[in-house]
Amino acid sequence: MQYHRERFRDDQAPSLSVRSSLDGAPARTEKLDFPNAALDGAATLDTLATLKPARDECDGRPVPNEKAFAVARVARNAWVLSLICACRSSHDSMPPPRVPNAPVSEPAPASPTAPAHAEAASAAEPSTADARPVEAEDQFLVVTPSNDLVLRTRERVVRVLAQSVQEALYDAKLELIWVEGDSLRVVDLRKPNSKPIPIVRQWPGTSSLTISHPASTVTDNETCDVGDAVWLKWTEQPKLDLIADEDRQLRLESKAWLRAELSRAVRPLANPEATDLRYEQPHVSLPAKLAHCLDAEECGKAVRFGAYDLQLVLAVTLQGDCWHPYCVFRDPKSGAFSSPTLGEQWKGAGDRAGPCGPYYFDRSGKSFLVGDRLCGAGEHCQNAGGYALGWRVPGVVVGTSSDGSMAPDPAELEKMDAESQ
Repeated sequence: MQYHRERFRDDQAPSLSVRSSLDGAPARTEKLDFPNAALDGAATLDTLATLKPARDECDGRPVPNEKAFAVARVARNAWVLSLICACRSSHDSMPPPRVPNAPVSEPAPASPTAPAHAEAASAAEPSTADARPVEAEDQFLVVTPSNDLVLRTRERVVRVLAQSVQEALYDAKLELIWVEGDSLRVVDLRKPNSKPIPIVRQWPGTSSLTISHPASTVTDNETCDVGDAVWLKWTEQPKLDLIADEDRQLRLESKAWLRAELSRAVRPLANPEATDLRYEQPHVSLPAKLAHCLDAEECGKAVRFGAYDLQLVLAVTLQGDCWHPYCVFRDPKSGAFSSPTLGEQWKGAGDRAGPCGPYYFDRSGKSFLVGDRLCGAGEHCQNAGGYALGWRVPGVVVGTSSDGSMAPDPAELEKMDAESQ
């Protein structure tokens, strides 16, 4: 028998889907609805009701099914609901399961961060907080602060795909995620119940990882020229090329899988070059106080910002070991400029340059992921639950890789320009 404890807020509908089974019996999912009144005023963990027995299938036999549930108020506006379901054969006299007689003291995390038990779930085990089908268009990928790679929605974690993740590289065309940690692994999104496939078991880490498949090439370092580099050349005879100060050998695993996936079908996506500020784009005029580019030809590159009546315009570039771009928004009708901002709003008054992205839009072009934020209509953002890699079903990607920060203030930029002359 299994039971699952789920968190929800006061303003959420008090219904829950529960996945349960006896040891060795097939698991099944059931949806239970509770009236609001049943939850009001509960201060301790008490059994509230026993639902009427129902005829159901358990281990292939129609049997009575008894359920009991309990609820406890644990923190300010958070509830913890414990559901216990038990299958019993018609001749079994086992009493209904007892509710644990101890309150839960851990506080519920702030939305939209996933419940801790969900992030620690098996990669093959979906969340049971809601059994309704989750549309793929609603799902996105993040690496959580606890180093889990998860597939989630705004409200909850759908599946933990990998653990002990330091870096992750999403190939949206091939629907693969390359995961760096103690090993280099790959997650196949087309096989949701499969485990990550080992590629290099003893992985030293790298400043730049490039995966080159005949139909798709992805890299995690497009703007820096530092450190070592690893390049997986995915051919009939796959091999790893390593550029590093130390002479190291990396043993490539799963060559049979790599060969089998050489002809992997490619998902059609929007042309990334059309909205990437590293490539040639139409130019708009920038006031002199806004334009601070090392190469004057870079300033003023403009691309459409998803489905919004805005352009993202390259306004500032700085160069060290890495290329640091910063952007402003422009209203193409009025010509007015505004600022990409950090925090709970993604656009603000003023014209200080901010992050250039990348901005990962969904198919609607209205919701987007940038850094660790999920943003959308009303210029509002919320915590995405981790560092975002993109949508399960992606739309356009706008901008280019940047450090996710605001540009130096105008006075500092003027000073830097004067020192460079």
